[in-house]
Amino acid sequence: MKPESIRNAPEKYAIEAAIVRWVETNLGAQVLEISAFTRQRQTWRVDYTANGEHRSLLAKGSRPWSSIPFSLNWEMQANQVLRAEGATVPAVFGIMDEPNIFFMDWVDSDERPVGLLRQSTHGSAYTLPAERWATQLKYMEELAKIHAIPASAFQGTETVFPRSAQDVALALFNPFYTMVEEAGLIDARIEFLRIWLERNVPQHRTHYGFVTGDGCQYLSRGTDIVAMIDFEISYLGDPMQDLACFRCRHPVENLGDIYELYRHYARVTGQPIDVATLAYQTVVFQAIAWMGMVTAVNQSYRGGNALEEYGQVGFGYRRGFEALAEIEGVTLEDLQRPVPFRMPYVDAIVSNLSLDVASLPLSDVYTEWQRQCLGAAPKLLSHFLALGHWYVAEGIREIEEIVGGRYEDHASAWTALKAFVQEAGPEHNERLIRFFHRDAQRECWLAAGPDAPLDHLLFVKQDTIFDKGL
Repeated sequence: MKPESIRNAPEKYAIEAAIVRWVETNLGAQVLEISAFTRQRQTWRVDYTANGEHRSLLAKGSRPWSSIPFSLNWEMQANQVLRAEGATVPAVFGIMDEPNIFFMDWVDSDERPVGLLRQSTHGSAYTLPAERWATQLKYMEELAKIHAIPASAFQGTETVFPRSAQDVALALFNPFYTMVEEAGLIDARIEFLRIWLERNVPQHRTHYGFVTGDGCQYLSRGTDIVAMIDFEISYLGDPMQDLACFRCRHPVENLGDIYELYRHYARVTGQPIDVATLAYQTVVFQAIAWMGMVTAVNQSYRGGNALEEYGQVGFGYRRGFEALAEIEGVTLEDLQRPVPFRMPYVDAIVSNLSLDVASLPLSDVYTEWQRQCLGAAPKLLSHFLALGHWYVAEGIREIEEIVGGRYEDHASAWTALKAFVQEAGPEHNERLIRFFHRDAQRECWLAAGPDAPLDHLLFVKQDTIFDKGL
């Protein structure tokens, strides 16, 4: 989009106009073109000239929903400190408050693989092209360098400095828990995780450092890493959480042999992998990913994909309890495919709506990803019509068996379970873990739909971590 188009429609392109003003005022530049290019975050590429040179920058805003308990200003500060400490991150130019956007250098790179779009596991072998594998190994080296930056380098920023082993272990979980609590969304599942995590803090882990929060995010050219990116949930805490993130992203996003990546990190740092803490931090990461999406799906906003976001709720919920069950030694069970409730005329109405949405013409203000998001809503509603009664009835039945009593509706049953969890001792762990895992599978079926293949993305199991020779 050219600046002239923005100036001719200032109300329609108010954000873009603000970006142009900031760049031209603060960088002494002339903006040539501005392009929005992502969905989940407000992000633009700005091409401009300054001092006779053609340059580009990235204007980075927030997500359309509130699901992260850290400010955009902190993300900018993290980038600034990392670059000052020699990390491979883009230069930062500054930030504006309204709209809240910060500006950093544009980095040219190869196309970034989008592994999260995988729809099935396609077997158990996850080999990577040699070039991509080489960059994965280099990423571990870059990650080790970042983890070695002294925490004192972040003095004067918005980040919180841990004071105890519990602070170190839960430095990411606690702000997410507070965010969900303030939204009034704490339920029995989240309470169980909070209590379990607090009871099982790795007391020997008192050292802390910078943690990216969402590992394996980088840009590359060939086998060279040209930028470490995306520090929106970075913090000071236990570096094992960054390694735990690999388990959580893989194999939905194919990261190759994650165990060899761990071994390479250990070789680079000269320190063995603390497997027990890595397992603990896997539960933490799955919990915060899940809590973030729970918060998101309970908000109204434009630009969301109901099917994808609700699917992430069930996915993180289930795999978090699989990781926890491995630590506790609890054997889990896979639910059988549910039998859907069908009403042919309702199915036809939903199908017709989906066809109508798919036929809407695209334009510069209504793009393909927006049409896909709109089409996701009727699909999710059809899944709820087919499986919603099963989901609710089975949940109430199981809660009655655990807590006792009879409950007329889903909400009252879960309120009773929350009260039970808050008073339950560790002797109830196995039964509750098994229940929550079954409940999470039901959520996955709601998102995937009754006709989904059994190797659907939402049913990919959490990788094991013990007995891997780490």
